[in-house]
Amino acid sequence: MEGTVDTVKAQADAKSILIRWANSQDHWVRGIVGDVIARKAACTPDSLEAHYKIFLVEKELGAGEATEVAPLVGLEGLDQAETPLVLAEIRDVQHVNALAPGQQLRFNACLTVVFGENGVGKTGYVRILKLVASVRAAEKILPDVRAEAKSAEPPTGTLAYQLDGTETTIDWKGEQGVFPLTRMDIFDSRFSRIHVDEDLTYVYTPGELALFPFVQEAIDKVKTNLEGETQRINVCPNSFLASVERGTRVHPKIEALGASTDIDELRGLAEVRSEEEARLPVLAREIEALKSSSPDVQHRVATIEITFREHLDSFLTGVATFNPAGYKVALEALGVGRKEHEDITSNAFRDERIPGLLRKEWHEFISAGEKYLASLGEGSTFPKSGDQCLYCRQDLQTKALDLVAKYRRYASGESAKKLKEAETQVQQSTKPILDAAIDGNLESISDKIQSSGAQSDVNILTKTHAFLLKLNGFKESLVKREICEWPEWESELEQLRLDLENEIKGLRDTATALKKRTEDKQQELKTRESQVLDIKARLWLKKSLPEIEKYVSDKKWADKGKAHLLRFKGLLRSLTEASKEASQELLNHDFERRFAEECTNLACPKVDLNFPGRQGQVSRKKSVAATYRLDEVLSEGEQKVIALADFLAEAGLKASKAPIVFDDPV
Repeated sequence: MEGTVDTVKAQADAKSILIRWANSQDHWVRGIVGDVIARKAACTPDSLEAHYKIFLVEKELGAGEATEVAPLVGLEGLDQAETPLVLAEIRDVQHVNALAPGQQLRFNACLTVVFGENGVGKTGYVRILKLVASVRAAEKILPDVRAEAKSAEPPTGTLAYQLDGTETTIDWKGEQGVFPLTRMDIFDSRFSRIHVDEDLTYVYTPGELALFPFVQEAIDKVKTNLEGETQRINVCPNSFLASVERGTRVHPKIEALGASTDIDELRGLAEVRSEEEARLPVLAREIEALKSSSPDVQHRVATIEITFREHLDSFLTGVATFNPAGYKVALEALGVGRKEHEDITSNAFRDERIPGLLRKEWHEFISAGEKYLASLGEGSTFPKSGDQCLYCRQDLQTKALDLVAKYRRYASGESAKKLKEAETQVQQSTKPILDAAIDGNLESISDKIQSSGAQSDVNILTKTHAFLLKLNGFKESLVKREICEWPEWESELEQLRLDLENEIKGLRDTATALKKRTEDKQQELKTRESQVLDIKARLWLKKSLPEIEKYVSDKKWADKGKAHLLRFKGLLRSLTEASKEASQELLNHDFERRFAEECTNLACPKVDLNFPGRQGQVSRKKSVAATYRLDEVLSEGEQKVIALADFLAEAGLKASKAPIVFDDPV
């Protein structure tokens, strides 16, 4: 009787520790603890959902009025002793190992001993009991593996038990953990290793110590719910940005949408006055008008006209380098040189009776010979005795040698050189006009005059056209090497160039003005388009504001949720400390005493007990040295008696009766 009083007192102390811990926590935690104490079991899914909602409201993560939970007091409703459980019968077993069907195994209320040869099926029944009791070493039940036709059916059978004097029958279909048969304790050879070397939580945890894992489980569930909701919100993308034009005032606000967004600022942007909205059609018409007006087209036309006239001015600048006086001097020098050369040639070939002497074709024939000799590299010595004619390849006789020598003197003599120099001087003096593309410019000017509409645009072009016609006639005279008088040449050309320069200047001024108008128009167009985009973006914001507010609210919720998630670690740690304190007060002390007694009864070797509580769980661990497992130190027999002592001490913690099953323990 004393032991019962001590146990109740210790359990009351354990519950008091849990209550004291709960009363120092938030209301939602206190609500969970009160629920667990009232149920003496884990919270139901519905009650967990309710506790989660209370947590959300209390932490301003949910709507509603916060629930205040009064401090927990008292031990009312404690029911320390459970009704005795008696295993009555197992029968009609099928598909379990090689057990024969139709067998019946009755159990005595006090002690039942089942014996027989190895392999007759004793362990098969123990495996059934291990599965329905859901003990640590429960294992999958196989059919008869030696049978030719392997059964795919699940194991089945009928189990009977007595509770408070009433017998109840269970149709078992292979389930693991069948209440109230889970109160049974079972020991077999598989348990030896578990009870020796593993860090064990208690299969049976009396009274209020069982409440700590229930509380921890409920808190974990609240944490898991919060983590899930926070994660769901955090991965939700910003789908609003695609609806907002870049460059509007709304775009950067939506681009940075998140927990830090100032909703009042967005509401201010979304306030579009009726007159602003009414201005949209007006702005649309203004934009259309600005797009249809064409100062930019006029500017391009002016630029083309400037380029054309600059080309003409450049052409006339080249023509202006022609020097009539210099040409006249060069032409006179050419006439003198040509006469001198012809006189010398006439005297030299007077007795030769050469057909076509001094005619153009004759000159070309002599020049061709010189070019041919130069290409052969023989010009310096040809002709000499023994050389052949370049044309007929016959040996040159004395007279022929003398004639060819005269030809060469004619072609390369002093008079020939002077004549060539005079010819070159004439060519150089006429080059500015002979090389000028007069015909091409005449054609371009004609086309331009025909395509121009205003007379003011073609006056200078008409003058230039007339000048180029005269210049073309002058060019023909130069080709013929004639002296062509054009007294007004320089004055006409100078005036024409001056007129062109003035027109180019005027066109440049026009182009500058048109460019400015184009830039102003583009700026006005850009301004109005920006106004339209801004108003439309703000109208969209006004329409989308409820969804955006919800998005921002969710992000803020997730940020707050993340902050509260960080506090769960400390909360669970404090629960573990309270659980360790309670287990130290009750379970560990009681278990340690019982374990010591069983070790003495079984003559066990000395081992150390440790109780490393974690996450609200109470557990125990045995050792003989810090760095070695028991199975590395103890013999097989020593391990078995240690395991048996641990099992008996744990089973002895129960305040009520329940079956204990041994299967070849020693």
